[in-house]
Amino acid sequence: MPIEGPHIDFDKDEGSGAGATSVPDNSNSTGVKEFENLVKPYPKLGKEKHGLKEKHGLDVWGDIKIPDSLFFYGYVTDEIGPAGSYVNLYTSPEMIKRVFTWEIFCRESERKAKMKAEGESPKSMVLADIGGGDGFLLNMIISQLERNGDDVAKGINIEADPNGQALPTMQEKIQNGEYSPKLQAIRANILTEVPLEPESVDFIISRCAIQYSTKEQHVQFLKNIAEMLREDGKLILQFPGAPLHQEVAYTEVQREISKIVTEGIEFQRDFPDATIVTRFGINDHYYRADLEDYAIVSKLVNTIDLLEEIGLRADEGDKIEWLISPESWGDRFNLNKEKIEEIRQLYTRLQQKYPDLFKESEGKLCLRTSLIRATFHKFTKREREDYTRKKKQIESIHNSGLLMHSEWT
Repeated sequence: MPIEGPHIDFDKDEGSGAGATSVPDNSNSTGVKEFENLVKPYPKLGKEKHGLKEKHGLDVWGDIKIPDSLFFYGYVTDEIGPAGSYVNLYTSPEMIKRVFTWEIFCRESERKAKMKAEGESPKSMVLADIGGGDGFLLNMIISQLERNGDDVAKGINIEADPNGQALPTMQEKIQNGEYSPKLQAIRANILTEVPLEPESVDFIISRCAIQYSTKEQHVQFLKNIAEMLREDGKLILQFPGAPLHQEVAYTEVQREISKIVTEGIEFQRDFPDATIVTRFGINDHYYRADLEDYAIVSKLVNTIDLLEEIGLRADEGDKIEWLISPESWGDRFNLNKEKIEEIRQLYTRLQQKYPDLFKESEGKLCLRTSLIRATFHKFTKREREDYTRKKKQIESIHNSGLLMHSEWT
């Protein structure tokens, strides 16, 4: 069953990416487009290659084959496509709605209702994207929100743009009318600066950016984002990550691939896994745990300290399993046949060391990857005070030996 919630009458004429042509409305009874309208045509990913946009399957970066039983962020697969078909994780408007737009819509609806109850006039929302490239994702989300009737004041693309190509491309698309005029661009590195005024943004999204920092920098990444969010603002973080508890091995594999792609340059980056949700959040089972276990007490206190430091709490997380073929790397980075063969040989070699990270599909050895989504919210003043109180209670109860559950919840 789909998640129950307010109906969203999303636009019915968007294609599958920047520059895509309109498709006829072929929506089913739920208002969701039929699968055939979701996968074609592909936008350019890296440099365009003849005929690639019409190609489907594991040879195209971001494509996944829909299995018989898998839930995409709370929605059953037949709302996206039939089992055995392909959908692109990065360019499909339907996937973007599921991952980002729906979350923003629901939180904005709550915010408007709260302001109305308090006698305040709702204000237009401000969005920002950390590492948004040429603005494709942010523009798609703004389009979907506005076609649904939500008022967006502006969307800010915060991009390091090391090659100096992404932001000029975005400006060109704004000028020629391909992108919304509400888009703005800021060149900044979120690890070293906070590019916007404190508490000036309602929603921040970030796709495939956090893995370009080291594990130690993940805290700073989130902390700088939190500073820009308004109280109770929302962060939606998505990134290609490791299968659960395989982040060290997965990062090693990715670094070896990067050496081939960049001709010897190794990126010192770390790929998180789904535990990013538990690391930056507290699950209910902690509060039901036996506080006589000092390790649990220490973990509770350390987690609260971390949450107070960064100013964010992880709400929930989910993931999609994804297989990356050597040819898919070729598509993503415009690699020649020799480079693709190098990656194929690398897969074969590393499979002996990390067998759980690889899987054969359609006659190809592929790297197992999880496309992980984690949602966070900015602490309110009341929440911060509540966490501080809970930390003191936990420490006091443990030190005194009074382990009655009712005294610390």
